[in-house]
Amino acid sequence: MPSSKSDDLLEKGTNSEEEPVARRESFAALRRNNVTSRQLRIITLNAWCLPQPWPIGSTDRVHRLRKIGESMLAEPYDIVGLQELWSYWDFVRLSEQVSAEYPFFHYFHSGFTGSGVCVFSRHPIVSTLTMRYSLNGFAHHIHRGDWFGGKVVGLCEIEIDRDIRVNFYTTHLHAEYDRENDLYLPHRTSQSFELAQFDDSKRIDYVLFKSGRCNVSLEECEITLNQISGEEINYSDHVGLYARFTIDDRFRHEKSVNNWEPNRPLLIEAIGIVSGGERRARTDRTFFLILATICLILILGSLAFDVVPIFFAILRFALTILGVFFVWQGFIGLTLERKALKAAKQAMQQILNN
Repeated sequence: MPSSKSDDLLEKGTNSEEEPVARRESFAALRRNNVTSRQLRIITLNAWCLPQPWPIGSTDRVHRLRKIGESMLAEPYDIVGLQELWSYWDFVRLSEQVSAEYPFFHYFHSGFTGSGVCVFSRHPIVSTLTMRYSLNGFAHHIHRGDWFGGKVVGLCEIEIDRDIRVNFYTTHLHAEYDRENDLYLPHRTSQSFELAQFDDSKRIDYVLFKSGRCNVSLEECEITLNQISGEEINYSDHVGLYARFTIDDRFRHEKSVNNWEPNRPLLIEAIGIVSGGERRARTDRTFFLILATICLILILGSLAFDVVPIFFAILRFALTILGVFFVWQGFIGLTLERKALKAAKQAMQQILNN
């Protein structure tokens, strides 16, 4: 039976659609057969650069930071992630020192003092993203400073050789000050969970990686930047962590299957830690409101005196300031903390239920 004109057009249309597909598949096969692997060298270091004078701040800060810059210039790192670079001007000075080799850099601004987290790269940084953790310690723990820093996880999308983009994450979690009586453990647990959710993956100084559209393999991983050569001081109170990866630009055509299973015992333990933080927040709320009530009673009692000595005037002013803070912490600060802990616990429970 002779084909109709419409059948001929349909057949031609089908061929015209199949030909580009065939060309694309040939190009993909050619790309896979002629691909060259690339090396990616990264390093992360908690620089311990508190700008305040000793004994509050870090010792030998300016000298150590200059030595960190010299090490960056001497080694063929592709990407450098630094934490605890609290002063933005320290970041500016370091970026000027290394700009010849690391022309691309970014500082993640957050909180009152800054996050202290920054990235230096030999390759273009095409986009950035900052996620601030829901919990960052306590405002009244001024001697710690974590709350004022506003801890974050920062993401830099970095273009390698103009055809590969790497997502580089860097973060700084709440410090562990007392392992035996860790008041901040619920906060760090919540931060770790948020970090795991943020990049779909998850110690002090870790390098974590996973492959995307390219095959990525870890070739080398070691600690570095310990003691400064020829001197008796270290680069930091931490050590650096260096990793070298091989990127094989062969696109995966198999359908990605997510075989990830939650670590149920770990999640159950984390839920218990966060629940303990919730209970502590409720207890602290009662404590701060009792303190606010005591301040109010003392202030009202001082009003009974017609003539108030200057000492009592100063004391009344101090009680007023303390009372306002106690009310704020009891009604607002601890409510925010309790809700953030509750949100983290519910998210963990949802993973367990699924």
